[in-house]
Amino acid sequence: MPTSSASSRKDARQVQEAARGAYYEPKVALTVFRNMIAEEGDRIDVFRQHLLTGASVDSSGAAPQLEAARFEKIEGRDEYVEIEGEFERRGRFRTLRGDVFIDATYEGDLMAAAGVPYAVGVEARSVYGEPLAPEEGNAHVQCANFRVTLTTDAANRLPIPKPPNYDRSRYALLIDSVQAGTIETISDITHGPLRPAPNEKADFNDMHGAPVSTRICNSVDDWPEA
Repeated sequence: MPTSSASSRKDARQVQEAARGAYYEPKVALTVFRNMIAEEGDRIDVFRQHLLTGASVDSSGAAPQLEAARFEKIEGRDEYVEIEGEFERRGRFRTLRGDVFIDATYEGDLMAAAGVPYAVGVEARSVYGEPLAPEEGNAHVQCANFRVTLTTDAANRLPIPKPPNYDRSRYALLIDSVQAGTIETISDITHGPLRPAPNEKADFNDMHGAPVSTRICNSVDDWPEA
């Protein structure tokens, strides 16, 4: 990814602090993506805060062909106008047509809207012969994970508010693990201190095999089709 900024040099302080680019501040990644899009000029149009609401498929040929995807703007103030007796926001809906579509959503929303066959969950080992797959399949999907950037700079901190309906007893296992010596430092339950980022920050992420996890497993199985 070519850049002309001084921070892209191999000997730059921020490159070294970012583990040579492996760990970085989220806002920096967003800036890089926006700069890459800007370099393409009018070749790329970006529509933010749009929700996929449907797809049009041509089934007249030998194989179904996705023709268009319909989106609804979900944020922003739009003018209300009356259309054939019904109220609709001007500019709220947008239909995109094309010969090629790439579904880069987490759950395959466009794929599902287009009627493409799919499966949710984990296949049994016998389906594809994968040695690491379970003997029997299940409906579980990948765990949801809470990932956050934290800092040691007191002047740049924000308080972490207590979540609504917080129940301390749900985390009693953490106290038991500390008392038993299984957890001695925060590095025993998260990768944060091991993933430093520039500007006195760190990328806190779940640690596989830790006695206490930042993941939520088996509670989001319905999310892909919600």
